[in-house]
Amino acid sequence: MSNVAMVPGSSKAPSKKSTARTGNASPTWRPTAPQLPVRLVQPHQHGTATVYAIQDSPQGLYVGGAFSGFDGKYHARLARLNFNGPPNPAFRTWTDGTVRSIRFQWSDGKLLVAGNFGTVYGYTPRTGLARFNADGSLDRAF
Repeated sequence: MSNVAMVPGSSKAPSKKSTARTGNASPTWRPTAPQLPVRLVQPHQHGTATVYAIQDSPQGLYVGGAFSGFDGKYHARLARLNFNGPPNPAFRTWTDGTVRSIRFQWSDGKLLVAGNFGTVYGYTPRTGLARFNADGSLDRAF
C-alpha cells in the first residue's frame, strides 16, 4: 500500500500516472495529506479558536494558539496530542495568552513556547517565552 492518503469521498487512493518515456508526472495527479482524526478546538474568547503553531516530537504532536480546550478537555493555549489524535491528559500546562510558536528541542526533549503571554500556570512570570520539560512542567532553570 502506498503512503498516499485516501481521497475524501472516494474508496481508492489517487493513481500516480507517470509517463516512463519522459519521466514527467501527470499534471492531474494530486497527492493528499494524511487524514488525521478531526478534533474540536474550543474557543478561548470572542467565540473563536485558532491554532497558530504545530510541532511534532517523539511524544506526540504539540499544538498552540488561542483556545481553551481541545476535544472536550481543558488545554489553555497549549496541548500535546497522542499519535492517534486525542490530547494527552498527562501534559497539563497553560499560558495566560496566545501561543504563537512552538519548537521542540530534539537534543533534550524540552519544548520552547513563544507568544503573547505574561504568565505560565497563571502565576509564574514568563513574558513571551517559556520552556517546558517533556512532562509539561516548567523548566525553571530557563
